[in-house]
This record gives sequence, structure tokens and C-alpha cells, in this order.
Amino acid sequence: MVNIGFICEGATEKLLVDSVDFNSFVETFNCKIVASVDAGGNGNLLPKNITPFILALKSKGSEFIFILSDLDADLCITLTKERISAPADLITVIAVKTIESWFLADSALLSKLCGEETHIDFPEEEIKPFEAFRRIINEKAGRGIGFSKLVVAKKIISKGFSMNSVLKHPNCQSAQYFFKKLKGIEKKS
Repeated sequence: MVNIGFICEGATEKLLVDSVDFNSFVETFNCKIVASVDAGGNGNLLPKNITPFILALKSKGSEFIFILSDLDADLCITLTKERISAPADLITVIAVKTIESWFLADSALLSKLCGEETHIDFPEEEIKPFEAFRRIINEKAGRGIGFSKLVVAKKIISKGFSMNSVLKHPNCQSAQYFFKKLKGIEKKS
């Protein structure tokens, strides 16, 4: 097994990375998550701030380190990566627009929560994926799922969020990029 670590933009990304399903998914690539850190927001994903995170993850045995961040209001992934300016040996994955786009891409879970077949054609084109997720659940299921991103993320993960399901979605390119990078590590091991 190859030991990997994650620098997560915020609490939602860390919650996802630390979940049982996500860890099981990563292990199918002969990788093991040994540690993750919450950077406390994208403002902390700057060159001067990430060195302590890198050192902490390496001290816990991380051989490869991923940065998991959101595109947010940046115009493109390249600009976000340039802003972060991570060392070349780190793997930067940018969720478009936010990590909640991956939640929208899990059509199986979305259908389960809505009580009917539900599929979002272009989850990464939603301007505010978190609000879209909440709105869809409210409209289709007739009930709310919560107001806080962290509370909603906990519910989504506990109800069966699956990276394998996300990867079946034809229009969630940032998840596909993450998948490709994991496969690259697997080939090196």
C-alpha cells in the first residue's frame, strides 16, 4: 500500500476524505490515507501556508500528498492551481465549482434521498452546488436536509455517498481527474 495524505480546503472536504467510503475507494488503488488536514479555507492554500501541512503529512508517512480544493469564483482550474502554487510533487485536485458538485453527481444517492429517479446532467455547471442540492431535496422529497454545509455533508455521507457512483457520471470531470491521479499512483506501486 502507498501512504497518501490530503490537504483539504475546508471541513467538508476533510469530512469526505475521512469517510469510510472514501477510504475504501482509495484502497482499491493500493493506497491508504494515513492523514488529512483541514486548511481552514482557500485563503490558507497559499505557498506560505501549506508548508506546515506538508511537513505534518510527511511526518505521518505520506508518500504522496493531494490538495483538495474548490474552484469557487476562480475563472478556471489553472488560475486556482496558480494561486495555490503547490510544490510540483503535490497533486492538486480542484472540484468544480465546489466539492458539493461531487454530491450532485452521485445520482444513485440523490435519487434515494429524493424518493424518485433524479439525475443532474451537469453538476459542475451549478453556480452554487450546495444550494442546488438543498433545493432539489426540498422540491422532490418535500423536506429539507439542513442549512449548514457540514451538517448536510454528514447526512450525505451517512446516507451512502459513493465515489464509485460519482465516477459513473459522465459530466463530473474533476472527480475523473482525481480518479486518474489515483490510478497513476497505483501504477507506481
